[in-house]
Amino acid sequence: CKTQKPLSFKPSLANPNRDSITQPRRVQTRYLVYASEGWLKMAIKRWAVLFSVLVLAIGLGQDADPVVAKVGDTSITRSQFDLQWGLFVRSSLRQQGQPYSTEAEALFNDQKAQFLERLARDQAIINTGKAGGFTAKSEEVEAAVEEAKGQFETEDALNEALKNAGIPSLNSYRALVTEAVTYNNFIENAISK
Repeated sequence: CKTQKPLSFKPSLANPNRDSITQPRRVQTRYLVYASEGWLKMAIKRWAVLFSVLVLAIGLGQDADPVVAKVGDTSITRSQFDLQWGLFVRSSLRQQGQPYSTEAEALFNDQKAQFLERLARDQAIINTGKAGGFTAKSEEVEAAVEEAKGQFETEDALNEALKNAGIPSLNSYRALVTEAVTYNNFIENAISK
């Protein structure tokens, strides 16, 4: 690697006509300029790498699913909260005989903090159930999924019903069933004691 020699270095005063008693003296320096032809290419490469890392970080930050609550070792993400919140709102509206709409959902917004607390308590019960060996068995979950599938003539009809219920996919439905069965297994065991 060649040693690069500076072309010039000149300090300049910010304002040479200032009053030295009332204003502090500021000295600004110019950066060293290097004579080599390669310094510009190297600077451009560094800026390109920095820019790429910045764009990647911004992109990843937008796609990331932020954690809204932590219960033990389990994180509740924004998408999990939104899914459960949507199910809660739809259920509440259905009980009142009202159709779902984003405007109707907005009427429930003041209950989000309480709902998050409830969701965290439920997750604590699920965690305790898992630790106690009450985790839903895959056969139980698949039986519930097959029962749901049996209520529809086609898989498209099932997917449409899930979407209308606020459940984005069959895998999301499986995850919800797994949590519900684990929760119920633990509660039933606790009640029977």
